[in-house]
Amino acid sequence: MWLATAKSNRQVRRSRLIAGLAVAGALLWAMTSWAAIGNGLTRVAQVVGVGAFLGAVLLSIPIRVRVVIVGVLGVLALMPVREVDEARVRSRSIDEARALLGTPYVWGGENGNVIDCSGLVRTSFRRALVREAVTGVNPGLLRRAVKLWFFDASALALKDGYRAFAVQVGPVQSLNVADVSTLRPGDFMVTANGLHTMAYVGQSEWIEADPGELRVISVTPPTKNPWFGEPAVLMRWSLFASSR
Repeated sequence: MWLATAKSNRQVRRSRLIAGLAVAGALLWAMTSWAAIGNGLTRVAQVVGVGAFLGAVLLSIPIRVRVVIVGVLGVLALMPVREVDEARVRSRSIDEARALLGTPYVWGGENGNVIDCSGLVRTSFRRALVREAVTGVNPGLLRRAVKLWFFDASALALKDGYRAFAVQVGPVQSLNVADVSTLRPGDFMVTANGLHTMAYVGQSEWIEADPGELRVISVTPPTKNPWFGEPAVLMRWSLFASSR
């Protein structure tokens, strides 16, 4: 009788622990992922939230199944990046940038509800990597996407090669007079002073989260938009560096 009661109590405590982890993890992730401005603290909180929720899921299944799942996830996490369909990733990056047209501009925003200039460039590329990782069965790309998400990078940091995210294609006097024949859709630019960045989508068209317009817009030069008169540096994601 005593053993049965003790076992029942352990099961109740275990169930409460699992439920608590699941609810706490889901709430933490939801609250931080919808925050208008992301930073290192919110990113850590999101990781903790996801970890707590996954921990609850693992605790709720038999230990043998748990070991298999953890092993499979570990193998997938360590798999190298296979050859990438560059054209497809570039196309997906453009699709993601276009999907953000009209999104309100907020400095530091990166959650898809509000966004800033570097958030636009990084988010569109990151989402393209996730889509390619899943549909192209190339899980190594998920590590790149997570790294790009976790280690926030301003326009200036991208220009200066922060964490080898991107490489410089070359400087131009301004986008209004630049020869963009060296660019490919999915590349981007950063102003020489590191204050602004925008995504190149081809046919001389650019998409930017414009702090003057306070929204994501599409622009084709020549234009009176002041950013297109600034000295700039043309950029390429390091994943495509071999195509220079």
